[in-house]
Amino acid sequence: MPPLFATPRRIAIYFGAWLALGLFRAVLLVHQPGFPWTIALAISVPLLLFYGCVCAASWYICRAQPLRAGHITDSLSVQALAALAAAALWVGVAVAWSGALASSIPPPDVRASLFLSGVMLYLLVAAGHYVHIAAEESRAAERNALHQAVLAREAELRALRAQINPHFIFNSLHSISALTTVDPQGARLMCLRLGDFLRHGLKHGAMEEIPLDGELEMIEQYLGIEQIRFGPRLTVRREYEDETKACSVPPLLLQPLVENAIKHGIATLIDGGTLTIRTKREGERLQLAIENPYDGDSRQRKGSGVGLSNVRARLRMRYGRDGMVSVHNINGQFRVTLELPWKGPQEV
Repeated sequence: MPPLFATPRRIAIYFGAWLALGLFRAVLLVHQPGFPWTIALAISVPLLLFYGCVCAASWYICRAQPLRAGHITDSLSVQALAALAAAALWVGVAVAWSGALASSIPPPDVRASLFLSGVMLYLLVAAGHYVHIAAEESRAAERNALHQAVLAREAELRALRAQINPHFIFNSLHSISALTTVDPQGARLMCLRLGDFLRHGLKHGAMEEIPLDGELEMIEQYLGIEQIRFGPRLTVRREYEDETKACSVPPLLLQPLVENAIKHGIATLIDGGTLTIRTKREGERLQLAIENPYDGDSRQRKGSGVGLSNVRARLRMRYGRDGMVSVHNINGQFRVTLELPWKGPQEV
């Protein structure tokens, strides 16, 4: 169906325009001898409304002959022939209609003028159809590009998430290996806790978002593993606002940061230190902070940088500029702060 007939409002506007043309032609016709107002209106208005239907049918030709590179000449030729045929039909109907109502046939100059007007009106409507088709195709291309961008973003997010578990397992297995000779019971307990952590990760890792409470539970499982390694050298301070636990966050968001804090901070200190985890709501923003001491004089081993760079990339991909990562290094304390939009469970 032509888009001109898609809604009652469009139909009213379209035929309202043709009705106005019919009234205008009636005004011109009434000045000719033998055409009172009643006859002029009876001839002109139905004639223009009829031709409005004929011109609307050009939609089907526009769809069959779209303006494509290499085929523009063919499409315009078809439309020109259709315009000539439509105008000829209109003149024929006008002659018959005038003869039936006024018992007179329009003179040749009037018929020629009517024919030329018919060609121009048909081409004008056809041009409008082509503009509509172009706009429709542009919107479709934009939607497709947006869809492809979303697919690419989701694929990148999955790839970033996939980096986390192998990286963590690699480090954990090294720790277990080191414990097997000095603390076999601790190594066994560490294997059990690692299994619990991975089971939890499989449950939530494929989700787009989980409650922060679930993320903190995974952190506790991870800290249970590291507590076996470090013993009293590792202490944890938890500063959680209860309100924040229901907020939705991407899964495995904090674990890489906690791992970095222990690996590059606590582990570098002979006496260990305190790892601080904070959650806080600031208006419509959620703040998450990981803070740890470190040995500023030690040469830290350089790795792949998966942890912090992974979290930064995931926040950028998911939230754009609304996802922020800030790093502060003050008086031997290293702090990473995440800020992301507040999203309650009802908004997921």
